[in-house]
Amino acid sequence: MARDRWKWGLCLLGIGLALPQLAWAAEAQEEPEPEFWEEQVECKSREEAEAYGFPEEKQIGGQTYRLARIEIQPLEAKDSSENQTPRIEWVASPVIPSGEAYKPEQELIRDGIRYRLLRTEQETVEPEEGGQVVEGTRTYSGVTERPDIPEQAEFEVWDENRQETCIALLSLARLQEVWSWREDFQAVLTASPAGAAEYQLGGQIVKLGEETPGVERYEAAVLAELGLEPDCFRIQGSQWAGEAYLSEEGWKREILVTGKRYAADYTAWYIGELPPQTGVVYRSVYQEVLEPKEETPVPYLAKAVYRREDEKASAFPPAALSAGAGALTAGIFLIVWRRKKTRRKPERGERIVKL
Repeated sequence: MARDRWKWGLCLLGIGLALPQLAWAAEAQEEPEPEFWEEQVECKSREEAEAYGFPEEKQIGGQTYRLARIEIQPLEAKDSSENQTPRIEWVASPVIPSGEAYKPEQELIRDGIRYRLLRTEQETVEPEEGGQVVEGTRTYSGVTERPDIPEQAEFEVWDENRQETCIALLSLARLQEVWSWREDFQAVLTASPAGAAEYQLGGQIVKLGEETPGVERYEAAVLAELGLEPDCFRIQGSQWAGEAYLSEEGWKREILVTGKRYAADYTAWYIGELPPQTGVVYRSVYQEVLEPKEETPVPYLAKAVYRREDEKASAFPPAALSAGAGALTAGIFLIVWRRKKTRRKPERGERIVKL
């Protein structure tokens, strides 16, 4: 048992001596911390970058780094129109007669978007067989006899080739008439008083009422007085249009008569052809103008450079020294204790003399 303790003491003594060496060798194989350490911050302006507070000291990986310098530099401003694809618009001109100058617009706006002229191409247009057919109509409404309808008439028409209006002489192609009774007839009739409630009307004496004349009973005489055809008019009502008045021909009184008339609507269709035209069509290509957004201040980058602060360290790490010292102490204790245990005790009457 005593011999085992002696062995354990020697073993712990060896461990205490070897442990610091092993720990130092393991630490020496670890990758050392870099000598410099950088830290950067993006700021909105130079003033903000200059005012940014970097700490004077930083602890990184168990190493102390001290601020060495601060660098401030502007960042590249980002173009707001970058990575945007401009739109393209094509604009075709009307057919321009050969020899005429054409000047396209340099800029145009469509749907609130501004475009700028890139280039203009031209294409010669050959005339087709025959010209552009154009039409026009004229209406004569509510006539009781056929109006004087001309065989030719001028109309304002749209020229597809020139993309503009022009005046063209067209010929009558078709005429339509529609007859119907219309209750829109009104006329003023003048009667001459001939006695008490009697009036001379159309060469005859008729008796009219005081409240309403009632001339519809004398329709033939009324139409004859007005010079209207009996087949085309009907008298349906009447009323006094005022009091009697004295004229150069004597006393007169006016009557408003109403009714219906037989009238027609005439529609005349005209047709013609614009002469074919040889010319040039210009096709202009426009590209969208990309408007930059509101300008923003140029951002700045503040960069702090830290340098590692070298420290005088012991040859062995503190933890290894502590462990080694503990093992060494335990080994010495066991050896001393072993020597005390193996020392022989003196027998009774025997004295041990120390040399």
